[in-house]
Amino acid sequence: MGSRTLVLLALLAFGLLGSLWWFFSESSVGPAPILDAAQLDPAGSLASPLDPIHGADGSSGSEADKIEARRDITQAPSEAVVQESLLRGWVISDALETPLAGADVTISYRLHGEYSNLDLSHSRSSRPVAKVATDSAGRFEVAVPEAIPLDVEVSKRAYARARRNHVFAGDEVLLRLAPAAILEGSLKRSADGSAIEGALVRGWNSNRVEQFLVRTNPGGMFLIDDLQAGALTVAIAPKAVASPPWKKIELRAGERTRLDLLLDTGVKVHGTVSDTRGRPIPGAEIGEGWTFRKSVITDALGSYELFGFGGPGVYDIHVRAPGFGSDQHEYPSDAMPSEDTRLDFVLAPARSATGRVLDSKQAPLGGVYAAGVASQFIDDTQHTDWESSLTGADGRFFLMSLDAKLGHQLFLRKEGFGTRVYDFPADESRHDQIDLGDFVLLPGVQVAGTLRTLRGTPIPDYTVKLRGANGDINRLRPDTEATNATWYTTVRESRTDSQGRFQFADVAAGEFEVTAAVRGNRDSAASVAVQVPGSGRVEDLELILDLGTPISGVVLKPDGSPALGVFVQVVAENQEAGANAVSGAGGRFELLGISEETGDCQLVTTLSSYNWGNPNARLAPSLPVAARAGDSDRILTLREPAVLTGKVVDAAGQPVAGILVTAFRSGITPVPGAELATTRTDDSGEFSIDLAKGDVVDLETGTLQHDGESIGFARIGDVPLRLESIASNTNGVVLQLLD
Repeated sequence: MGSRTLVLLALLAFGLLGSLWWFFSESSVGPAPILDAAQLDPAGSLASPLDPIHGADGSSGSEADKIEARRDITQAPSEAVVQESLLRGWVISDALETPLAGADVTISYRLHGEYSNLDLSHSRSSRPVAKVATDSAGRFEVAVPEAIPLDVEVSKRAYARARRNHVFAGDEVLLRLAPAAILEGSLKRSADGSAIEGALVRGWNSNRVEQFLVRTNPGGMFLIDDLQAGALTVAIAPKAVASPPWKKIELRAGERTRLDLLLDTGVKVHGTVSDTRGRPIPGAEIGEGWTFRKSVITDALGSYELFGFGGPGVYDIHVRAPGFGSDQHEYPSDAMPSEDTRLDFVLAPARSATGRVLDSKQAPLGGVYAAGVASQFIDDTQHTDWESSLTGADGRFFLMSLDAKLGHQLFLRKEGFGTRVYDFPADESRHDQIDLGDFVLLPGVQVAGTLRTLRGTPIPDYTVKLRGANGDINRLRPDTEATNATWYTTVRESRTDSQGRFQFADVAAGEFEVTAAVRGNRDSAASVAVQVPGSGRVEDLELILDLGTPISGVVLKPDGSPALGVFVQVVAENQEAGANAVSGAGGRFELLGISEETGDCQLVTTLSSYNWGNPNARLAPSLPVAARAGDSDRILTLREPAVLTGKVVDAAGQPVAGILVTAFRSGITPVPGAELATTRTDDSGEFSIDLAKGDVVDLETGTLQHDGESIGFARIGDVPLRLESIASNTNGVVLQLLD
């Protein structure tokens, strides 16, 4: 086998990993919420009004219902000076290119909008900044605070609501309003056809900006009549039945789209929550995933019943209680309960921490958001913790329910002041109560610059990240290695404005890095190191990003209709990692970071996430399609599936369970990244592999391994078991292991 083929096959492995990364980054079990969830009022009306939004994830009794009551805070005079500048814009008709007068423009600010904040009650909260109407020329102008990222929303009767996140003072924003697309639908139980009332329905566009958040009415119906055309992802969270996969649909301006779903009942998970002495814990919260969907509360005996557990991508149940730590149970994907299941939890007492926040004049600073944050893996399972409070007039915060089994960081944030992060003391685990002492917040520094292409053209509406933290992050543990897994507190994400400018406000003194990467091509990135001083501004930073010459095209289903949400990757000999993208409206995709030096390459599709969201489709990948930089007409046609079945037996002919069986395209060397599909035999020694019609494959048993420089198979026995040239729709293949 030539080196070119080996490289291509290795890159296919990266494509599979990339597809899995993309899938989990859009799944509800991931480490952080995907949505920019500013809550919208339900648009439109039905025969019965929609319920108001209660929870942060839409379920009654979850995080948002438990937001700590805010005390009236008498703050010391703030030394942070808020400067204002003008934000200008204009609103036009997308169809006629004419100005729209009288459009409502709402500008708001989310304090935690740049962070992957797991505290949903705060990460989704925003405060109004201004509300204006466009003049006769369709223009608006308003004074807003400098440097902070603002969200702009424009609405006008009969038009789709338009939204732009992360705009800044000094920008001029163009918003086009098109005729509204309408989404309506219904949710019913598959068992008896009865309506599902109160289910949360929410949707976000391809830029991950949330478009709506509504509940179904008593008839199980929902209606949103002011949506923008384009690709839309819809997530549904019912209260007591299983959640369906996320749906990717395409909306068209002026058209009505229906989404009618029958939802499975799911299973009931029940049990008790008790402390380490066996005493019941009343008031504990149990729910699906870290967002606590479908959450329920234990009764006086510590008992609970959670209905509707399960559904695609749902594997874990979490529990927490005031004054105690948290816990979770994750079911393997192949061992999900299929009937009512008992699951008991034991919670250890929580750790508490307190401290005080002052300004530079040693005056107490009220209204500071203080959080104890943790993220670490225990027995290959990620455990997170996020306990928060606001400082009072005395500047003191109290964190009363920190998970005692995890190591924490302290996260301090207040508008106008530099955001600070501190590792907890190294001996945190030996204390039930910790006084962290005093912390001083100073006015924040602004970090600003411009993102450009190689030719110097500004790149608008593009993601830029700021990585790093204050220089004294280890103040509480100076002689100990820093805490790991600090993504949630030390990475901020913003977007460039219409002129390619980026800005980060409220930055504390320390070492940082500003980065931007080509979408779907992590090997093509730009970065600049920044030493942030204790005061002033850091300006005129330049980030140069090579976007290359894109390759674009469409992904089609076997019937010729567009396929949304398909992972597309470039496989090329001289690229360590291929560019990738996900097909959107019309099945269109664009692959960035491709250059003439890439040469001849192939475009391949991966359908793990697509088939998860479309379980009735179960399509197979397209054949690889040749391409070069600048190609704009590549067509990837998905194929009908085929199933290959068989059995693995030992030398005596007895079935063998748990054997890995891998299918490779016939005639190639079996190396990691070249596999078409893998599976394991069940208790009867049987297996089935999903392939595409027309494929001819080789089967091999064993485990793919990468050990140092060698890549190959861990064999079963001395002789590898391999069966060649099998049609993809073959049934009853027998693989007999050798002694």
